[in-house]
Amino acid sequence: MREEWKSKIGFLFASIGSAVGLGSIWRFPYIFNQYGGSSFLLAYIIAVVIIGLPLMFLEFASGRKFRGSVIAVFSSLNKKFKWIGLLPIIVNFFTLSYYIVIVGWVFGYFVQSSLVMKIDFNSYSHSVIPTISTVFSLLMTSVIVYLGIENGIEKFSKIFMPLFFAILLVMFIFILTFPKGIEGIGYYFKIDFSKQLDPKILLFAASQALFSLSLGTGIMITYGSYLSKKENIPSSSIIIALSVVMTALLNGMVIFGFVYSNQQEISSGSKLAFEVMPKIFSTIKFGSIIQPLFFLLLFIAGLTSAISMKEVVVSTFIEEFGFSRKKSSLINFFVLAVISTIISLNYSGIMLQEISLLEKFDFIFGGLLLILSSIAVSLIVSWNWNTRSFLQEVDIELEKISRKLDKFVERDVFLLIVRFVAPVCLLILLLIELKTAFIA
Repeated sequence: MREEWKSKIGFLFASIGSAVGLGSIWRFPYIFNQYGGSSFLLAYIIAVVIIGLPLMFLEFASGRKFRGSVIAVFSSLNKKFKWIGLLPIIVNFFTLSYYIVIVGWVFGYFVQSSLVMKIDFNSYSHSVIPTISTVFSLLMTSVIVYLGIENGIEKFSKIFMPLFFAILLVMFIFILTFPKGIEGIGYYFKIDFSKQLDPKILLFAASQALFSLSLGTGIMITYGSYLSKKENIPSSSIIIALSVVMTALLNGMVIFGFVYSNQQEISSGSKLAFEVMPKIFSTIKFGSIIQPLFFLLLFIAGLTSAISMKEVVVSTFIEEFGFSRKKSSLINFFVLAVISTIISLNYSGIMLQEISLLEKFDFIFGGLLLILSSIAVSLIVSWNWNTRSFLQEVDIELEKISRKLDKFVERDVFLLIVRFVAPVCLLILLLIELKTAFIA
């Protein structure tokens, strides 16, 4: 018998935890700043509504209806598409292999910043400490997944997601007391109308929406497969999406408040979290307390996402090969440990110095194949699932207001988006990615 979420709050916290990963906490602020500030925000919210939410409805509904992960769903809809279901699994597995390296950096920073105030990123990243932290973070992820849905993922999420939001709220309140903190938040929301229709903004907004909502890799299909029939999918999806957007905004205000008040630059990549923020913390009052809290916040965000990625792969092994959860968790742990260790040592400059594995993995699996996987999920599920059964499972429930409105939203809006609008937008996104990589 397939496991189920014990409570709605456990399901919501686990799903929000999966979505609120390093993409929302680490990547969002500098993408936001780089691509037009509030102009990017508007494009991002539109992308969440037009692409993100309908695809989330689709993934949760298909997982719950067919009681399986992505391969099982594809097979149930049409057996000839079964092995296309491997694409989301591969994307998920290899994304986790480099994602857990970054989670390991964060864990190492949390431990070190709890002991010493100043950390030099160059010295830190070119040592073996990040690799040890990576393996430890992967071990934590594996143990939680091994314990199962109710005793592992749900229990962890119900404890650590409230802690995550409490830390974020404390940091937001703290930044309001900063000189120029409120001014920095105002600058954060400054709109550059000249960039409103910049194709790059639309590209990164759609990409961020996809990445930040954990779509296209089978995560929400797998989480949906543990969902009770009593749960309303649209309302739960809206809560999750709203939580992700609000968390990204609140975190962005905190980051901008710190950076603006201390006259630092919003930098991209690792510099923002691992160089700029520690530099700020070393100069401010209570910095020795705020710095560990900041990296604990990042670690919880990263770990909850890593757990959801690993669950997709583990559940697939259980379904397709008949493995026990213990055996599947152990096999995945050892294989990932080898790949992640190589990526970590490569970044540290200890091996394969001529190749940047983390960047290449991010481009291939976190970029191109993620988009391709999302296209496959959208097209295969929406076009091969009986329309009546599909809409009954999603059930937007607007008939309470008006039957005509319910029919219009479900058939003329929702189906149009998942069958045409989302795949076309994702295809354009894929072509732009390819052009940027190989032509520009």
